[in-house]
Amino acid sequence: MNTILCHCGCGHATPPAPRTYRRLGHVKGKPLPYIPRHGWRSAIGKRSRAWKGGRYIDRQGYVLVYQPGHPNARQSGYVLEHRLVVEAREGRLLAQREVVHHDNRAKADNRSENLVLTAIGAHERLHVQESLDRMREAIRKLWQDPRHRQKILASTKTPRARAKQGASMRRRWQEPEFRARMLAARQRQ
Repeated sequence: MNTILCHCGCGHATPPAPRTYRRLGHVKGKPLPYIPRHGWRSAIGKRSRAWKGGRYIDRQGYVLVYQPGHPNARQSGYVLEHRLVVEAREGRLLAQREVVHHDNRAKADNRSENLVLTAIGAHERLHVQESLDRMREAIRKLWQDPRHRQKILASTKTPRARAKQGASMRRRWQEPEFRARMLAARQRQ
């Protein structure tokens, strides 16, 4: 009987197939390509044919690193790289309630100077503030475009829109700076 070495690279001879499985290419009595549980599908980590160096980017865009012995590793053995970088910088393990924020909002940019350690609540407030700043900037850009400004001013002429804006506008109209700015904008039209 011919013997072949296991294709996983362990160097052991493979046993004969106990029965024929056409789908797998096994023929009864012929040697198997792998020792049972040595196949590439069951190989874990560096022994796997699918091994790509222990780093991958998940669906959310975060980089994960293979460290199965880490206390905060997922069931798969992977840990978020940005948490590892901050742990190395701080010299301690991070608690679950601590959040690592990416300053430039690029989730794959895990340079130490780009990462900020925050609490959960502070992190939420940081993102809310960033969202508000982006919205304010978008509105400011729209207001500077004459076509959009005309649309905005036209939309405030309907009774429903006037009623909606009425209370806040009356309150702001009492401020002299606001009144001067609005009158100057109307004169420029």
